[in-house]
Amino acid sequence: MRHYLVDYAHSNAYYSFTQMGRPPQPTQAQWAELRRASELCYYETTFLPKTGLVREFPQNTYSVGLLALSPQPDAAP
Repeated sequence: MRHYLVDYAHSNAYYSFTQMGRPPQPTQAQWAELRRASELCYYETTFLPKTGLVREFPQNTYSVGLLALSPQPDAAP
C-alpha cells in the first residue's frame, strides 16, 4: 500500500514558493526545489490485514490522501 498526500507542506510547490519569498525570477536552484516540491509525496506502508482492512493515517484538516493498494509480489493467488 502507498499513501499519497497533498496538503500545505506535502506535494505543494506553492507553499515552497511562498517560503522562498515569492521570487519574481527564481534561480536554477529555486526551480529545482520547486520541481522537487511539486512531486507527489508518498509514504510506503506494508501491512498484512488479519481481520479486515483497517488502518488509520493522521491527516491535516485541509488535505487529500490517496491509498493505492496492490498485491504482494510473492503472494499466492
